[in-house]
Amino acid sequence: MVQITPEVHMIDRVNGGHVYLILDDGITLIDAGMGHSEKRILEAIKKSGYYPTDIKRIIITHAHPDHIGGLKALRDVSQAQVLAGASDADAIEGTKPVPIPTTSWPMAVLLLLLRPILKHVPSPVDVRLKEGDSIPVMGGLIVVELPGHTPGNIGLHCPSKKVLFSGDTLRMKGNEFIKPLNYSGNKAQSLASIKKMGTLDFEIMLSGHDRPILNGAAKKVADFAEKLSREKD
Repeated sequence: MVQITPEVHMIDRVNGGHVYLILDDGITLIDAGMGHSEKRILEAIKKSGYYPTDIKRIIITHAHPDHIGGLKALRDVSQAQVLAGASDADAIEGTKPVPIPTTSWPMAVLLLLLRPILKHVPSPVDVRLKEGDSIPVMGGLIVVELPGHTPGNIGLHCPSKKVLFSGDTLRMKGNEFIKPLNYSGNKAQSLASIKKMGTLDFEIMLSGHDRPILNGAAKKVADFAEKLSREKD
């Protein structure tokens, strides 16, 4: 595992999106990787001197297979509480289809072809999160609704530690931000969410796929939002 702050670690070598582990009031996991990622996640937890039953909660940033594939298995072995954005909960539970990002060819065709392969095992969602909800770790993780990438996409903001778990609300190429998947398909919501992120007070940004930004993250997001705002349709 890679330590980012005294409480927050990133579990390395997980297939799919990043999985973050918070050591405070037991273990809280942020996201669950692709299917079968639970093996690597549980291995990392055991190597750190903890047990699956120490996982108290699993928070899902959004309902895409690379973030929810390992969820059901992790929930089964730990009996942890599952929390997710209210508008993505039905997709996680399998009562609605997982949203496919709108993107350009050939990525759009690839995502469509991969949909049956990436199908996840549905999992119950115990808590449907909404804007302003507080999760009792790290002095309070505040839920920030950031729709666009998916309808129920959320961020988790820790004001006391100046940390933001941003999910896939933004992507990076090298050291620069780029538009997230589904930006073109839902530009108004995506841009509003990126602008909203830029107004928050955080130095550290932990995204769903890219390297951590360890200082000045909010200013960088705000600058990128301003750049997007100046683009012509």
